[in-house]
Amino acid sequence: MSRIRKYRINCGDITDSTEFYFKFERKNRKLLCNLCLSDEGLFYYRPKSQILSPKENLNARNSYDGYVSAEDLFELFEALRKAGLNDDSKLNISRVGRKVTIEAQRRR
Repeated sequence: MSRIRKYRINCGDITDSTEFYFKFERKNRKLLCNLCLSDEGLFYYRPKSQILSPKENLNARNSYDGYVSAEDLFELFEALRKAGLNDDSKLNISRVGRKVTIEAQRRR
């Protein structure tokens, strides 16, 4: 499991939308990733990016490593819900080449 180390909410200071920035860490306190959730979708930043740190600048914020649109996120969660995702589920994610498989499995 991971937990939120740090977060920030931006409300129109740099962009015209509300943005939620999160730093996630593993149990061993090692940084897992940085995420930004906004009107546009979900932005992924690698752990070493300068988001939510004293060295943060506009260039760092604009250099995200991955992006999923809000529409694609909606479709993803609808598909997971239909596949049986609930509070008692765990996601098993695997990749072979360019194909990613996401399975909702019951916890044991």
